[in-house]
This record gives sequence, C-alpha cells and structure tokens, in this order.
Amino acid sequence: MYVHFTDEEGAVGIANSKILYASSILEGVFAVSVDGMYVSGVQQTKLGRAKNRDWAVVFTTSDVPNSVFPEECVWNRSYVVIDEVMVVSAGEAISILNPYNPEEE
Repeated sequence: MYVHFTDEEGAVGIANSKILYASSILEGVFAVSVDGMYVSGVQQTKLGRAKNRDWAVVFTTSDVPNSVFPEECVWNRSYVVIDEVMVVSAGEAISILNPYNPEEE
C-alpha cells in the first residue's frame, strides 16, 4: 500500500479515475510506502499542481516502483493504475505512516 498527499480535488479525482498521474514539476509518479516514513518536506511539499496537501489517497497497485526510499517511492512513467483507493485526511495518512507517533513530522 502507498500514500500520496494532495488537495481534496486531486484526491477525489484520483479516487474516481483510479489513476495517479506524474508530478507536474518532476518526472515520475510519487508516493510513499506505508512501510516507509512521513517526512513533511517530501510528502507535503508546496510545489506542484496541488493547492495544498491536506488530503491523501491510500492505494494499492500492481505496478512496482522503479525506486524505493524510506520517504518516497518513484515510478518512472507518466501514470500508475490504482487497484484499490481510499481518500483520507492528511492527519489520518500521517497516522498510517507513523503509527506509534502520529504527531511526529
């Protein structure tokens, strides 16, 4: 499972289309594995097309990332097809990533 932070409009669009598109500023599709860690400067950057990062999609995909880091997974393509998706608040997503200390940023 993965988490992608975005604004409310983006989260709803991703949930409806079941497609996560590439970043508008960097090449590739970005998310963080639920086995990873929350790093606010990475997952909640103010760059890109999202107005804010107050929402998130928690999703599964059969597409394997090209690169995996504790704070980020990268798919070197223009989009990733999502199998299952759930829209949650950013706070809920942070709790998923940091289950023992959800306030930690």
